[in-house]
Amino acid sequence: MSRDARLSPTPYGGFMDRRTRRLVRETREGRPLVCSQLDPEVLSHAFLPRLQMTAEAIRDLLTGSLLEDPDPRGLRLRGAHITGQLDLEGVDSSIMLELKGCALDQPLIARNAHLPNLNLDGTKLPALDAEGLRVDQDVSLSTYTIQNNSFKFKATSVQLHGARIEGELRCSGAILNNYSGSPALQMDGMYARSVFLNEGFRAYADRGEGAVHLSGACITGLLDLRNARLDNDSGGPALRADGMHVGNAFLSTDFKAYANSNEWGAVQLSAARITGGLLDFRGAELRNRRGPGLKAAGLKVPNGSVFLEDNFKAEAGAGAAVDLMGAQIGLALLFSRGPKLVSRSGPALQADHLQVGERIWLKNGRFKGNQTEASISLRGADLGLEVDFSGSVIKNSSGGLIFSLQSARAENVVLPPDVVCTSEKAPKRPLRLFWFLQASNSDENCTDKRISLDGFIYKRIGGEGNATPQQWHHWLWRHQGDRLYSPQAYRQLAHVFSVTGKESEARDPLIAQQYHLSYTDNIKGRLRKLGQWLLYATVRYGYKIRKAVWWLAALVVFALIAGVLANFWHGTTGQCSTVEQLGIGVNKVLPLISSGTQDACDLDSGSRVGQVFMVILWILRLYSWALLVIIVAGLRYLVRKP
Repeated sequence: MSRDARLSPTPYGGFMDRRTRRLVRETREGRPLVCSQLDPEVLSHAFLPRLQMTAEAIRDLLTGSLLEDPDPRGLRLRGAHITGQLDLEGVDSSIMLELKGCALDQPLIARNAHLPNLNLDGTKLPALDAEGLRVDQDVSLSTYTIQNNSFKFKATSVQLHGARIEGELRCSGAILNNYSGSPALQMDGMYARSVFLNEGFRAYADRGEGAVHLSGACITGLLDLRNARLDNDSGGPALRADGMHVGNAFLSTDFKAYANSNEWGAVQLSAARITGGLLDFRGAELRNRRGPGLKAAGLKVPNGSVFLEDNFKAEAGAGAAVDLMGAQIGLALLFSRGPKLVSRSGPALQADHLQVGERIWLKNGRFKGNQTEASISLRGADLGLEVDFSGSVIKNSSGGLIFSLQSARAENVVLPPDVVCTSEKAPKRPLRLFWFLQASNSDENCTDKRISLDGFIYKRIGGEGNATPQQWHHWLWRHQGDRLYSPQAYRQLAHVFSVTGKESEARDPLIAQQYHLSYTDNIKGRLRKLGQWLLYATVRYGYKIRKAVWWLAALVVFALIAGVLANFWHGTTGQCSTVEQLGIGVNKVLPLISSGTQDACDLDSGSRVGQVFMVILWILRLYSWALLVIIVAGLRYLVRKP
């Protein structure tokens, strides 16, 4: 049969070959045309005429040139090798397009096209350019394969920039590889109800702005990247979603992202907004050989929580393993059940000025940074009802702070001693008048970890296995920054005990504060240091007045003994009775008190013994005056400072 005998006229002139007639017939009747069951990879190398369909025929069907009354189920073609360029640019069609398990020789062009539905499940093609595409229902690219490894098609593998999809974008199990220098999947500025890049979805780009680019996208429902893997080996992020808006949840459990960029994070979520209930990275693994792992500065999750747990891993070659600076989270931020955050040149967690409505957990994880500042930086953060460090191991390879809570706020703090140091040892004495009186403060059980609690405001210290008050005193003394003296940190600790009714424990931090002050350069001069030592030794800086009473009683006893000894060694004027001997000490030592015996019996100022005892009792008198002043001042809260 001649070629012309196999052609049929079209309604608008021209002729159709047999394969086109079959496609038109099946489209009219709403049935799929099945050309083969071959794998698309095999099909792309098959050139049998019965397996082929021209791109021109598909376009003519969609534009209405070959069919006036198509079935609502649209054009459905399966297992075909589509030859030629399928160019649907600007096409406004009422026919749904379904190409399942097909293979295309050239990129599919659908820029600014309008289709009711687009289904390319299981299809293999070099690229899809659908910038500005409008679809009334869904776009399905599940188990879809794009292999763009030629500079002949130097473009994004799947281009959906500015597209509007009223239904769902489904790319479950799809494989997108782009070796031409552009993103594998570009969806910046796209609108969709939900996006599914899950169930083994893979995207690879060798450079460019991201393997998957979602910046500025608006997804009113769900964004699902569970069990997906994104790779970008040469200078860009794996996932770039700056400024993205997700209306429901962002699910990315068991998600993997690998990048090699010193500028971008492996996952870039800066200024993204997730207004639904959840941002879930449980079990995810984010790695960047030269830059940050997760970069989400300014992230907003106002009505939900962020989960980075269940062996979540973030590794950074430089910068923060996880950057949440200035983020706002309505409920909880959870790092628990084995998270691992490591940075070779930066903090493990950078979350300065973070705002959390409910709690932040840093539990049972490993956090390792390498910078002069803090491995976990929470400066100026509002941590909600609780911050919990239970069971975590925090390290800083450069010797900097392990964590900083400077100027942060939280209702409750759970900080077990093994996170910082289990020692309760304090310096031996606060006196540094002479070198031979300086205390040795070495402690074999003390770690070299350093923290910053300056300006940290909290209301309770609670939780199982929390540190003792003595351990908190030790941390503020030995582990606070560069041995920084922070009066606010001590006073805050005292306030916590005071509001819970533990007045005795509330005084101890204030004593420890003055104790620490004695070692600083704020007190200069030996007389002032001696005064500090006397205040500490006698009344614990006025916070324990009872000690002054005991000291005063001891002075009275010593004065009585001195009077007896003075008489025994002939240091008095004549022989004195026992009462008169005791009265000598009372008269000389206690101010405002007179025994009335000094006329009959007194110290002999002409003898050497009498002069020695007179000097001793003068010194004791001065000390008794000081004790009385301290007692009165303490009772009137003149020494005790809030």
